[in-house]
Amino acid sequence: MWLGDGLDQFRLPKGDNIVFSYRLDETGNSWFDPSLGWSRYQQHSLECAQRFGHVLTADISGFYSSIRPIHFAHVAGCISIVDEGAVLDGLVDQLVHDCWGLPVGGDAARMMAEWAMIPVDAEMLDAGLNFVRFVDDYRFFAQSGEDIERVLYEATRILASHGFHWNKGKLKLWKAEDFIEREQFHSVVHISDGENGVEVSNDHFDPYSELVHHRATELRKEMGVVSLSGALNKELEKVRPSLSNVKVLLAAIPVSERNEKEVCLEMLSGSFSSDWMVQVLPHFYRMLRKLEWLCALDCRNSVCVGLESAILSSQYRTPYELGFLIHCYRRISEGQLTHRLAKALNQIRLQSRDAFLLREVVYSLLVYEPARSLEYFEEWPVRSDWLQGFEEQWARFGRANFD
Repeated sequence: MWLGDGLDQFRLPKGDNIVFSYRLDETGNSWFDPSLGWSRYQQHSLECAQRFGHVLTADISGFYSSIRPIHFAHVAGCISIVDEGAVLDGLVDQLVHDCWGLPVGGDAARMMAEWAMIPVDAEMLDAGLNFVRFVDDYRFFAQSGEDIERVLYEATRILASHGFHWNKGKLKLWKAEDFIEREQFHSVVHISDGENGVEVSNDHFDPYSELVHHRATELRKEMGVVSLSGALNKELEKVRPSLSNVKVLLAAIPVSERNEKEVCLEMLSGSFSSDWMVQVLPHFYRMLRKLEWLCALDCRNSVCVGLESAILSSQYRTPYELGFLIHCYRRISEGQLTHRLAKALNQIRLQSRDAFLLREVVYSLLVYEPARSLEYFEEWPVRSDWLQGFEEQWARFGRANFD
């Protein structure tokens, strides 16, 4: 955030109403300006569509995973203070991987993703393109079908020059009236348990940030109309559950009654190996962070079994996804690993070179078998500064400090 104060001046101005994602709050009351965001982006998109005849909707393919250290070369050029440069280098070294890119989630990653888009936004504006952006979601506007096709060509050229590419499955040309009708329809998420239904406005959550963390009371009131477990069961029965619906349902679990929490978590415990679950893992984790009571619930063991099955399967390919599951398992199980899982984690420890994954693996093993801590460190394949600091902290404070 210290870097953001200086770098925000290089982003397109707020008053231009072009970039709506993660704008710093100048009042200092919060990190990000509450008057901007996904809802304002949606509203301004509709206003622009009414002034133009055609709309192009586009989404960058694998945005966060496409970001590389080279994308921050222009950011380094904007910095004139040595200390700021050192902080940026540290962030890039810790968060941006040469193969896996930038992890999804966390305000540091969100801000860094916005910095990576500074030259892209500037070039698109210089090319005379009418557009709005929220993270990797673009809407372009033009008066005629021919114009919008030229916009697509120019936007694609600029994006490719920075190492990004469109998600072809989400690339679409619209007539303005069709786009407006579609967006107004999608501004509401419909939740049903098969008997009762309720409509939850998309204003309740920003799909790129924490779900409804400031609207829990309103969500509880709305979700009280339907059976939460019934609605979740209906979604999970689908061949491909609606991710928007699942995100809302996950957000509703912490504010539901105890028996509903039990039933919902039992259902979810069998879904961790589903391919669509990867896309809602961050939302699942945010939900878990609000469930301090989880260890006292009867469903705790079922959730642990589901997480263990996902960890041992080959479904989660990236170190970030695997480390994420290990982190959730350790929190819920309070460090009590099964022998099979401990053996699998030890194998990962010997083979992996990813710092994020290894940190989660080593901490889980240390909590599980603190007596073997020196052996784990002695067998470590690659020593680094953060490992030395970890070892010193563990020796000084032990498990209680890290819990």
